[in-house]
Amino acid sequence: MNPANEQEAQSSVQEQSGGLTQQLMLHRISNRIRQSLELQEILSATVAEVRLFLGTDRVKIYQFQADGHGLVIAESICENRLPSLLDLHFPADDIPPYARELYLRARQRTIINLDSHQIGISSLDCVETGESLENQDIRYRPVDPCHREYMSAMGVKSSVVVPIVIEATNSSKTLQPSLATSNYLWGLLVSHHSESRVVTEEDLLFIQSVVDQVSIAIAQSILLERVREQAQQEANINRVTALLYTTPTVQLQAALEEVVKVFQGSGGRLYLSSQNSQQNAEIYTCGTQPQPLDWVTGRPIEENILWQKYLRSVVTKIDDQADSHTASKPWSVPWMRAMYALKEVPQTLETESDIWAIADIYKEPLFRTLTFAFESTQIRGVLIIPLYFGQEVLGSLSIFRDEVDQKLTWAGYHQPDTRQLSPRKSFEAWQQIKKGQAQAWTEANIRLAQAMSERFSSAVKQYQLYNQVQILNANLEQQVEIRTLELQESISIANQKRTLAEKLAKDLAIFAEQQQTLMGVITKIRESLDLSKIFQATTQEVRQLLNADRVAVFRFDPNSDFTLGEIISEDVRAGYVSAIAIPVRDGCFRNYGKPESQRKFYILEDIEQADLDPCYVATLVKFQIKAYLIAPLFIGETLWGLLCINQCSAARQWHRKEKEFITQIATQLGVAVQQAKLLEQAQNMQIAADAANQAKSEFLASMSHELRTPLNAILGMSECLQENIFGELNSSQKKAIATIESSGQHLLALINDILDLAKIESGKVELQIAPVSINNLCSFSLSFVKQIAISKNIELNLDIPGNVDEITLDELRTRQILINLLSNAIKFTPEGGSVTLKVWLEEAEGVNSSFNSQYPHIKFSVSDTGIGIAQADIPKLFQSFVQVDSSLNRQYTGTGLGLSLVSRLVELQNGSIDVVSTVGQGSCFTVTLPYFEIPDKEQPEVLQPQTISEEQQSTPEASYLSSDDIPEQLLILLAEDNQANIDTFSAYLSMQGYQVIIAKNGEEAINAAQEYKPKIILMDIQMPGIDGLETIRRIRNLSELAPVQIIALTALAMPGDRERCLTAGANEYLAKPVVLKELQATIDRCWNRSQSDGRTIIL
Repeated sequence: MNPANEQEAQSSVQEQSGGLTQQLMLHRISNRIRQSLELQEILSATVAEVRLFLGTDRVKIYQFQADGHGLVIAESICENRLPSLLDLHFPADDIPPYARELYLRARQRTIINLDSHQIGISSLDCVETGESLENQDIRYRPVDPCHREYMSAMGVKSSVVVPIVIEATNSSKTLQPSLATSNYLWGLLVSHHSESRVVTEEDLLFIQSVVDQVSIAIAQSILLERVREQAQQEANINRVTALLYTTPTVQLQAALEEVVKVFQGSGGRLYLSSQNSQQNAEIYTCGTQPQPLDWVTGRPIEENILWQKYLRSVVTKIDDQADSHTASKPWSVPWMRAMYALKEVPQTLETESDIWAIADIYKEPLFRTLTFAFESTQIRGVLIIPLYFGQEVLGSLSIFRDEVDQKLTWAGYHQPDTRQLSPRKSFEAWQQIKKGQAQAWTEANIRLAQAMSERFSSAVKQYQLYNQVQILNANLEQQVEIRTLELQESISIANQKRTLAEKLAKDLAIFAEQQQTLMGVITKIRESLDLSKIFQATTQEVRQLLNADRVAVFRFDPNSDFTLGEIISEDVRAGYVSAIAIPVRDGCFRNYGKPESQRKFYILEDIEQADLDPCYVATLVKFQIKAYLIAPLFIGETLWGLLCINQCSAARQWHRKEKEFITQIATQLGVAVQQAKLLEQAQNMQIAADAANQAKSEFLASMSHELRTPLNAILGMSECLQENIFGELNSSQKKAIATIESSGQHLLALINDILDLAKIESGKVELQIAPVSINNLCSFSLSFVKQIAISKNIELNLDIPGNVDEITLDELRTRQILINLLSNAIKFTPEGGSVTLKVWLEEAEGVNSSFNSQYPHIKFSVSDTGIGIAQADIPKLFQSFVQVDSSLNRQYTGTGLGLSLVSRLVELQNGSIDVVSTVGQGSCFTVTLPYFEIPDKEQPEVLQPQTISEEQQSTPEASYLSSDDIPEQLLILLAEDNQANIDTFSAYLSMQGYQVIIAKNGEEAINAAQEYKPKIILMDIQMPGIDGLETIRRIRNLSELAPVQIIALTALAMPGDRERCLTAGANEYLAKPVVLKELQATIDRCWNRSQSDGRTIIL
């Protein structure tokens, strides 16, 4: 609306507004909206009506632009009490993203009064659900100081802001992006007043009603604009179509110029691919043009390899029907961009446009090899439109756009490319000029380009068919003349036909034999990757088929720059020299390695007639070669060698079909070489991986033994001292001994965790699936950590529903998972907190997980009230030797392996683990494992959630033989070479009432066993001389020592060590460091066993 019309509207409204109610005024505004189809006129009338009704100094409509910044597109002001902001641009960060989100999702209205320093907020919709709120009252809070300063600089003391939200439709989604909803934020209706003003809920309701009407008008305007745009596009298409189809000959040049004009381009090109090797590509140009790829040959930019592959991708079919809707076609624009950025190929649909729209060629990474051709021009944007008919690529249509200078008038000076750190002091108009800006291609341009592609493709195909018909007509006339002459010479024609038929029959026989040979080569490649066999069979069959004197496979030395190589396989006719394994060094061979020569097919028909370098002739004479065919052998894009067909007896003219046949053979041999090379690489990698795993296992075994041996003495002596074996200890001594034992147990836990991880990673852990009582499993796991919980006054809770009974899974690994999670929870929970273990089942059909969902699943959750974990640190939880916070490592000691081990054990059972945590509130780890159900034998007892008290958490002490129960004849032979371990074991056993004799190697142990006839032998495995395993075998071979019970005590704790000890003849196996109470319990079992039937019991 022009100023005169606006003034007239303001006067009219001013005269009548005093007597108009809100309802009548709203009806008046609605009628004005309905009476006009022009959006600008509607908005101008609306702001005038609203301002006069509210009696404020300024009402404006603020529209968000595509890049996020705003523009005042309609304004009404009162007697210049506030400066005009019409047509001024506002930076995007004036309205931050979170505020826009509230405007959109909650349709939040804001009311500001600077005198009261309050901002009122009223929302129409719920942010979480998007549903309308029943209570839409205004809630006030203090105005942000920065916001207050911003409003003061604008001269405003009171304001009302109501968002204009447009419901997204198929026609509007492409105009503005949606902010996580089906609607989008189009703009704002803003009322400003230079004095303090009270805004009532009735005023706000009236403004919202006006905004609702304006939203409808904007949506209708968008639809109208789309209709106009579509009509304009159809008119443009019709003009181009008229040039393409309405004349006898297609006017491609005129159509190109019209298309450039339609797209407002600075230039354009129409590239039509050559239909055969004898025909050059046709190029039509208009306006500004880039330079050719090669000034000498004039090679056009369209023949760039990336451009050509892109054009061929348009007609590429994806065989897999499922993939056709998920994966981009190779060499399409999304595919190339993903490959360039080393990212996953995006999912696309077949219906997506094939147009390549490049807004700025200097920012398109795929175009970097072509930018030099545009440097002398002002071209910045390129629109590449592929032309194709069916599965045939016809060429491409390219439109160019020059760079432009953009002028923007901002509301106040600021740095547009820099985030504002403080409010602007002035909103005086400031003009910015951006030079050399690229012009983006719009969705409308893309749709128009797609339509132009269809029209041009059909016209070009018609043009080509027309030319072909003209050629056929000319050929037909010539054929008529020839036919007339042939009829006059009927006898000659019959002879020619007979000769031709014989020649065709011969050619067909040769072709069939060639195809049979080719299939034989392919079959041998599929059956075996032995290159020597493949080469030998191929050279023999090809030589016989072509009746050549020699067929050879020549391999280049990869380090010789194509100047050195040798024949590695050949088949030669008798009477000619063999070239096998003779090094051939010739500088003339370097030509084969040149990039422009690598794909060439080399032909020599007569050495005497050819103009060759003397050095090359000498090499050919050396091997009696007078004519040859040479085809390159490639591994991918790398020249590997040559397939050589030699004629040594005389010159020879090579036929086209022979060349085609050799090309096919060379291609298949290249495939065979590449597959063999890949197989060799895979085998070498497997050997290296096996060697690395073996070295790792050996290192871990050695490390475990070397650490467990001294640990045995440390922990054993600590236990002896705590048991008062050497007398009573005072409190300081007990505390010191406890510290030693705690540190030793910490080191032992680290060793065990490292070994468990090594077992899992090497694939040496086998699951033992068996029926398990979940109640017993959970109770045992809680009892294992009870002492630590009691010491920190932490409450342990167990929640198991009644439907959880016996199920089948790996009890040992599951218990290990639960103990690790419970220990971790207790460690990071402060005193007085709580830790809860909860268990529940999920049916197979109710599980949506990444692993096999055909089985039901059991879930274990361990939750605590501990310190919690930051979201940024959660990805680090399951990494080996990693603490999420280095400061925690000093406060909470740990190996950094517990959760890593849990993760590996869960994956081993085809399960999953999830973490939910809040800093300062606690964490919850949930493990999901598949299981097999066991048919119910009887109705299970319903277990209620329970709290594990200190009394319930107590574990009964193990019962041992008292000193009175130990018979006098219970003599123990200790075979051990480490003095510290000897002192520890002997001191403890002696105090327990056993008689102990010592042997420090295997030979002493055998002699002592024969002499003293002990009841029990404690056997170390790694001893000097005869090791423990051999010692056990020799003792078992002595009949008088058959009843002796042997306990293997060893620092060997790797997979298989226990089995090797038991196989050698040991009755029991204990891994160092040995808990002395466990040793005594094992001795008691062995003694009871020897007193019953002497049978071996394996724990």
